[in-house]
Amino acid sequence: MLSTDVQLISDITDMLAQPLATSSLNTNSLVLSLESIYINRPSIAYCLLTQSTGQTLAVLPEPLLGYNTVVTAVMKPEKVDTANQKVYVARSIFHTKQVFDISISFFDINQHGYLLALGIYSRPSMTMRPLLMRSVSITVFVSIWFTSILSIFINNLSVYRFVDTLRKGIQSIASGDFNKRIISNDKNRFSNLLLDFNEMAKRLDIYDKNNVQQLILEKSKLETLVSVIADGAILLDKDLRIVFINQSAAKTFKFLRSCIRGTHIYTYFPDFINKQLLPILNQILQTSPLGQDLRGHSTFSVHVDDNHSKTFQFVVTHTIDHERQTFTGIAIIIQDITTQVDLNEAKNQFISNVSHELRTPLFNIRSFLETLSEYQDSLTSKQQKEFLEIANQETLRLTDLVNDVLDLSRLESGFIDQLERVEVFDIIPSTIQASNLRACQQNIELSFKICPIVSSIDGYPNLIIQVISNLIGNSLKFTKSDGKIIVKAYPLESYNQMNYIFPGKIRIEIIDDGAGIGKLDQDRIFDRFVRLENNVHTLNGTGLGLSIVKNIIEKHDSQIFLYSEIGIGSSFWFDLHVAENKN
Repeated sequence: MLSTDVQLISDITDMLAQPLATSSLNTNSLVLSLESIYINRPSIAYCLLTQSTGQTLAVLPEPLLGYNTVVTAVMKPEKVDTANQKVYVARSIFHTKQVFDISISFFDINQHGYLLALGIYSRPSMTMRPLLMRSVSITVFVSIWFTSILSIFINNLSVYRFVDTLRKGIQSIASGDFNKRIISNDKNRFSNLLLDFNEMAKRLDIYDKNNVQQLILEKSKLETLVSVIADGAILLDKDLRIVFINQSAAKTFKFLRSCIRGTHIYTYFPDFINKQLLPILNQILQTSPLGQDLRGHSTFSVHVDDNHSKTFQFVVTHTIDHERQTFTGIAIIIQDITTQVDLNEAKNQFISNVSHELRTPLFNIRSFLETLSEYQDSLTSKQQKEFLEIANQETLRLTDLVNDVLDLSRLESGFIDQLERVEVFDIIPSTIQASNLRACQQNIELSFKICPIVSSIDGYPNLIIQVISNLIGNSLKFTKSDGKIIVKAYPLESYNQMNYIFPGKIRIEIIDDGAGIGKLDQDRIFDRFVRLENNVHTLNGTGLGLSIVKNIIEKHDSQIFLYSEIGIGSSFWFDLHVAENKN
């Protein structure tokens, strides 16, 4: 037995002697002291504490197996110092193969006996084994704990990285980047989720490309349609920035040719247009387009005097996405209404002229008839005849006016009559003869020349006569005294497949050496209600004569042509088809 073991036994007896020396001994404190000794002394193999009555107070470790110590008696104390309340114990030592078995008897101050059986390892290695086991256990426990914490941390870090990568991918998809793919070489429980994400992104990309392609196609169609329409078109977004301007608008206004998409439209329009346009645009922006208080569109007209005096109408309307109920922009349509304005002015002038033309002859007829009725007895026969002649002329004047209006209305209604065979040699001389009296009164020479080989033509006889008569009457209005008017009729040569020359059409031409017609007036002279005035001819008639001529010639599948120079004269001509030879 080693000296360290003897010292150990001595320390144990001293530690147990303290609770035994108290008058009020508590066995629990004795057991706790024994447990503290066992835990803090790795060389102790076991502890067994019993009372003299045979009751076991403590067994360490539990259960106590593999030891052969047998306690047979309780030894009396060698010495008891009652004055100092010290307890002396008896010791007995038995040696086994691996453990020294030691029996220690105790007596408390009340002479109650206790027996402590100890087992002390006989070898140092055996003494260190529990300590080593405890150290190994603690090391293993700490290692397991650290490994678990590290594993949890790594796993959480992996999950965080995955979630962050997936979040960035979802943000890319949400922003419209459907080309985003998440590439990962790790094979884990998230691999299928990444595959599903990539498949979703792929399908969205295909769907987006198809939609974009469809939108581009629809946009191209829309731009093509808008670009080819005759009216000018300007499309603005909800911030009044230019989205599209078609060619017609750029042709109409030169300042629109330099427009750049994305810039504000009002920076290009001149002040006289912005003055009318901006209030309308502001009203559209300030008023909810989805409300009931905004009209479908607003219009205004501007007059532009740039080389040619023209009038344009601006139609401003808002555009709405009815499916989403959102305001998307503004459309501006620019229409050239110069012709409509001119026609409207001409119509108003015509109504005024017709009213005047009707009122004047009616007033004359009424005046002369009232005079004849009231002063019949005081008027001579010559005066009565003169009054009746004037009334008759005024009646004819009214008839001509009404006939012109009716003829024009009939021609524009689209009537279709059966074409007849018309002899040029019959209609031209008779028409010349009817107009010759008026020509003689104005001292104008009126003649005609007809080619001998002129054939018959297909047409409406009365209408052709009216055309020639109107053209002669028009020449008489613009030809001075001592002037000349000539009517010509001659064939136009044509060739068939055998290169034989034959007359295909007959041209009828009316030429005068009158005042002539200006270039600007030549473009509108065949319009309705248009009348010209110069130093030869003052406003007279209805302004329907040449419009009637144009309509009649078009009924014959032909056109009326004009060549004129100021101060030299004018030439009107038209071609009519030769009548087919039924034989």
